[in-house]
Amino acid sequence: MTTTRNDQAPSSFTFAGIYSDHQTSVFPPRAEMFENDEARRIQMQILKDRKLRKRISNRDSARRSRMRKQKYVDELWQQVINLRGWNQRLVAELNRVTALLDQILRENSNLRDEISHLHQS
Repeated sequence: MTTTRNDQAPSSFTFAGIYSDHQTSVFPPRAEMFENDEARRIQMQILKDRKLRKRISNRDSARRSRMRKQKYVDELWQQVINLRGWNQRLVAELNRVTALLDQILRENSNLRDEISHLHQS
């Protein structure tokens, strides 16, 4: 693109839709503009559809993630219940064995006292 001596725009240049000597424009002809508008509209619709599909996919993924987390938490609670039951059984067994030990120690002490009295007599 060359300029003239008076720094004017070349003859093929147009500004704001005003045609130059050659009647060419930087704007496409009307039919081409409508085709471009339609193509742009289609592209925008494709992008909107992709965003919608992505949003739906993300919602489904988040829902599945929440379901997995809930299942995991439920399993942990079941483990807590089982472990508490096991702990109660162990505490009961410990109490039973401790009581038995106390009884045996008392009997042992009584027997020692009896042996001691027998040796003294």
